[in-house]
Amino acid sequence: PPSLFINPIYVIMAFVTVLVLFLIIRFNQHILTGPYIVIYERIMNIFDAVGLAAFTVTGIDTAMMAGYGDYRFLSIFLGVLTGVGGGVLRDIMAGQTPYILKKHVYACASLAGALFYVYLSDFLGESISMVAAAFLVVLIRLLATRYCWDLPKATSDRCIKNAYLSNASIKNAFPSGRNSSHGKRIFIFQYLHFRHWPAVCRKSLRHFC
Repeated sequence: PPSLFINPIYVIMAFVTVLVLFLIIRFNQHILTGPYIVIYERIMNIFDAVGLAAFTVTGIDTAMMAGYGDYRFLSIFLGVLTGVGGGVLRDIMAGQTPYILKKHVYACASLAGALFYVYLSDFLGESISMVAAAFLVVLIRLLATRYCWDLPKATSDRCIKNAYLSNASIKNAFPSGRNSSHGKRIFIFQYLHFRHWPAVCRKSLRHFC
């Protein structure tokens, strides 16, 4: 049976973590508004990257412990599936588009870590390979967020995003004067919070603000 039915500590820790986060957000609503949303998104992105890395290497380690270490494709598949599967369920239950469907480097980061772990474990050892693979996943995710990395697509979202940000109705929604720039920034922060696009480059935001 799955580990959560054998050892309930996983469910208990998840419940406690969700409860603490719920209470923090419930009594600090300002975290989700204004400039605080940037800090909130950065923290969530870091934790999401760490979780992706941890579950990726855990999935591979579980396959190896079950005696399937020689089946490298299976180990890699289980690692990536374990890494991104939880996030997909989380986003679907939250009514959002899963990261894996809009942030292409998300699954690629998990795949890179899985490949690193499986193919270098014979040379570096399982423990070192696990830690190094997890670090690689986190590094790729954070760099992808920082520098707006994305895989090439048949259609580009850049023109659509620029058109959205430069829409005259949006600019006219804020009064001219001292607080106009601040109001635009708040609107963009709230716009980013819904994660409509795979990535938004900071240069475009600075140009708009």
